Amino acid sequence: MKPGETVLDLGSGTGKICFIAAQVVGEKGRVIGVDMTDEMLEVARRKAPVIAVFESMTSRAG
Repeated sequence: MKPGETVLDLGSGTGKICFIAAQVVGEKGRVIGVDMTDEMLEVARRKAPVIAVFESMTSRAG
């Protein structure tokens, strides 16, 4: 990964890797976490404002 890139994390679970990726790609990059479990997405969305430095991360069902 490099700053400015877009990252797609399939099976992102609670979003731990997404949070790390968001720090690497920075404000100009984007991270999309996809998980099929509503409970995992809820945890990721709950943690996002506390952990994610940038608004470049989204969590989606899939």
